[in-house]
Amino acid sequence: MLDSLMPMARLCLLVFVVSALFSTGSTLTVRQIVEPLRNVRLVLVSLAVSFLAVPLIAFAITRIHPLEQPLQVGLILLSMTAGSEALPKISGIVKGNTGYAVALMSMQIIVSLVYVPLVISMLLPQVRINHVKLVMKLVLFVLLPLIGGLLLKARSESTAEMMEHALHKISMVSLLLVFALLVAIKFEVILNILHLEVVLTVIVYLALAFAAGFLLGGPKPDTRMTLAVGSILRSGGIALVVGSQAFSDPKVIIMIVLVLILILPVLPAMIWMSRRFGLR
Repeated sequence: MLDSLMPMARLCLLVFVVSALFSTGSTLTVRQIVEPLRNVRLVLVSLAVSFLAVPLIAFAITRIHPLEQPLQVGLILLSMTAGSEALPKISGIVKGNTGYAVALMSMQIIVSLVYVPLVISMLLPQVRINHVKLVMKLVLFVLLPLIGGLLLKARSESTAEMMEHALHKISMVSLLLVFALLVAIKFEVILNILHLEVVLTVIVYLALAFAAGFLLGGPKPDTRMTLAVGSILRSGGIALVVGSQAFSDPKVIIMIVLVLILILPVLPAMIWMSRRFGLR
């Protein structure tokens, strides 16, 4: 009976993605996105860390310490989808470079739309994906809402601000509903995969991703911290869209959700350690 709630969970997921991306776009301007990108070296390093180092870390971990295939797919898929909507806010809280955070997030989201369909078959050769359908879904649910928010911001800043507040609330409520429905529908599945081995694997991946961004983020402490945070944060929206549209096994989605939840305690711990040992 609970399986009949799955269409509602998918609907809530799409509401979350569309509202979150439209809300993100409505807070940005083209100038904010483009201006910090004049530092070519930082742009190239940011792309290398986001789309080479972090996915390769996930790939290597799943080879050194293999997990069940759907869990491997979920971890690698999330590692590929850079561009968290929360990056600018969190970067400001931890005294990172907020301007760079906005540019990094925007660049990561846009590159992810091209990168994921192109590279997913290379990192996950065991799965078969309809790439045309996947690209269409990403354009429809990710790119168009982001562009829509940007256009609204350009036309009417006051309307964009009002919409941003409303859409942010909608996205948070819909995300909580997704979590609640998944727990209700797949409670036994979650219990089966939620054990120490999986949790430790995820924590090691998150720690290495943070370290990669921090060590390669350049000489300035604020950009190092921003890239470190941007490396550990991933676009849950894009990952969940791809996971729900391209894979039938619910464990893929559950693994993505598990990693997103584990980021909450791991990220503050990584930031504290970087400061505690004088790395900042």
